Amino acid sequence: MNKLRDKMTDEMYQLKLTFDKNLFDISKNISIDTRQQANIRESCMMAAILLNKVEYVEQNLDNGFDLKTFLTNTRLQELYKKKATTSPYKDLISKMRKRIKGELQAMDVNRLLEYLLGDSNLQFKRYAHIDKGDAINIPDDDNQCLDLFIWSVLNNLEDMAKLFWRHGKDAMASALFAHALLSAMSHQIDDKDTKEQCEKQRCEFTSLAIGVLRECYKQDVNLAKDLLIQTQSQWEEASCVLLAVRAKNKQFISEHACQDVFNNIWMGEIEMETGSFCNNLKLLWCIIFPFLILPCIAFKEDDSKQGFNQTASNVQTLEEF
Repeated sequence: MNKLRDKMTDEMYQLKLTFDKNLFDISKNISIDTRQQANIRESCMMAAILLNKVEYVEQNLDNGFDLKTFLTNTRLQELYKKKATTSPYKDLISKMRKRIKGELQAMDVNRLLEYLLGDSNLQFKRYAHIDKGDAINIPDDDNQCLDLFIWSVLNNLEDMAKLFWRHGKDAMASALFAHALLSAMSHQIDDKDTKEQCEKQRCEFTSLAIGVLRECYKQDVNLAKDLLIQTQSQWEEASCVLLAVRAKNKQFISEHACQDVFNNIWMGEIEMETGSFCNNLKLLWCIIFPFLILPCIAFKEDDSKQGFNQTASNVQTLEEF
């Protein structure tokens, strides 16, 4: 028993060394039973995230680490509390609460997001129904990377944020949301260096969103348009194009795919192919014989215009852009 206890102690010590000395290969040589191994791995994963050990976190994710089991309400709450005294959002919360009394509460995280995104009219619904107590209620949707992604963005951990962005869902929408969040943070944070870091990350996430859009547009134009107008439940059923509009992301909006969506909205139920009366010859005939205009116009079928009608109603905020 003593030998077993000594072996366990030594193995746990070796795991801790992986963070202090970046010896990530040590953890591969540890052999303990499944339950103990899972507990130790989860504890080490928690420490790695807090210590910004991106390589170790990525290694675990690539090896099939179960984030859904790992990221409990308590652990997410602990992540925010552990960083509350050193994170850029400490000063932002202080502006809202005048002074932080005790540990960071879950409601403060929710209020912080509302406070930052208020000017853009973006509403993040993931924590909208949390209780007044300490617990953050994580939705049961296999999207825990989104929770860790937002935590990383708020804590200005660029590489960690990109890691969870790559492993998460809805890459384009998440990158656009990060742009909006970082843009708001850069306007609220007083520290010059932190402000510059937020601006740098904001531009990088915009580039990531554009990269995803361009790749989709190159592969399938219609698919790219569908992705732009598809509603996102996390953001009050807003679409990617609306996320960009509300965040005043001009660089993303100027992309060809976005302009195609706006052209569809502008043309209404008229088919784009007939928006210019098909060709110059038809246009000339319509000028000479105006009564030919109506026969030359074709309209969209109900299935194809449904999504664009929904987006058109949402993009009324363009008038304020």
